[in-house]
Amino acid sequence: DAGQHPKNEPLMLMIQRQRTTETVDADGRLPDKLRKTYRDKGFILHEDKKLIIFTKKTNLSILKQNKYWFADRTFKVCLDDYYQLFILHAMMTNAITPLVYGLLIGKSAEDYNLLIEKVLEQDKFQPESIMTDFETGTIKLAKDMLPNILHKGTF
Repeated sequence: DAGQHPKNEPLMLMIQRQRTTETVDADGRLPDKLRKTYRDKGFILHEDKKLIIFTKKTNLSILKQNKYWFADRTFKVCLDDYYQLFILHAMMTNAITPLVYGLLIGKSAEDYNLLIEKVLEQDKFQPESIMTDFETGTIKLAKDMLPNILHKGTF
């Protein structure tokens, strides 16, 4: 019938065929075209087999200016070699804006701590609070890496 929408399965197969799979090499490095912004600026802060951190200098500057940080994570958008995407956000003009993206191989406190350690090495950040979910690794992250700030949990 001409008025019916096509079934989802054939559409999904067509989309998957048209996407090109970009993956990391044996050393955990991304292809060159994924290492820069569309304006040809560097977008990789750190890269190894355990962790890839994406951000720009301007994003780190914005993060530094903000006292209230938010952390979020998702699992369904990662490259096959990684377990989750962890994102640091800050409040900008009444909107929470993502500024730092990390592809992590796991969800242990060590995984989160490594990401925060690499970010904190870049400047003298002084957040007053961070809001995370109640997952054990993110709670430990706040206590270990940001012990002097207020940690708020959310679902």
